[in-house]
Amino acid sequence: MQTTRVVQIQTNVTAICADLVRRDPSLQQRSVRPPIVCQLARPGKGMITAYSSGKVVIQGTDEGWMEEICTVLGGMETHEKGQRAQTDVGESQEARVGSDEAGKGDFFGPLVVCAVFVESGEMFDELRRLGVKDSKLISDDRAITLRQQITGLTAGCEVVVSPADYNREYPVVRNVNVLLAGKHAEAVSLLEKKVGKGRIPVVVIDQFSKDPGRINVAFAEKGLIMPVRQMHHGERDLAVATASICARGRFLLALREMEDRYDMEFPKGASHVIPAGKEFIARYGHGALGNVAKLSFKTAIAVQSSFNL
Repeated sequence: MQTTRVVQIQTNVTAICADLVRRDPSLQQRSVRPPIVCQLARPGKGMITAYSSGKVVIQGTDEGWMEEICTVLGGMETHEKGQRAQTDVGESQEARVGSDEAGKGDFFGPLVVCAVFVESGEMFDELRRLGVKDSKLISDDRAITLRQQITGLTAGCEVVVSPADYNREYPVVRNVNVLLAGKHAEAVSLLEKKVGKGRIPVVVIDQFSKDPGRINVAFAEKGLIMPVRQMHHGERDLAVATASICARGRFLLALREMEDRYDMEFPKGASHVIPAGKEFIARYGHGALGNVAKLSFKTAIAVQSSFNL
């Protein structure tokens, strides 16, 4: 008689599935569609189905095999939690990639995601010597300068989504966190190609969504199988703080490039931007607003409300 077991895990389900296959090569991977991240079949034993939410369903007729899978999953989870607790304090010298974004809450300017590989104790020491910390605690000029120093020290990749590209991509997904998850996966995928497949042991991301499964889905779509740790206030981790500074520095440079091009100032944030938006439309036309601003923001309606569009 077939029975079902359910295990809830908090770590990267794609990495968990990859580890299960390494442990048991007889597991057969089947093609899946979201919200399923992976499905593994063991002939004569049963089926393992992992969802983006972290739920893993084990179904089969062999109670011994099912119990073994549950035990293995529990062991992986316990090990991963111990590793994550060590890193959360931000003092670990463990090699890892930090990934963070800038521009998500800014009406003007691009969305930028940066992934940085900090792979040695010497790199961590040098980053501390440079004064790397949460990018929100440093000035704009300092962020730009630090970004330049960091790019000369570590391997990293930036994904810059211009306002025009953002306005094309956002209507497809209708959710900025889904879009952002894809950009984090893209940045890490580009970085893996740069440093070599298999060299990245773990990725740490400042958690930006209430649904951590979004990152699992995005990483699976890119074929990324390394563990991912999502943590609130991720800038406490030195690798994430490094990525945060690089992302912010690149965002600020892009904003300044826009200001030079259009000969006007574009304020940061989303609360004091309406006058600048109206000035831009008056000078360049409402059709050009999407070249400098994210039109999914409610601010866009307020900016255009006084014009006969």
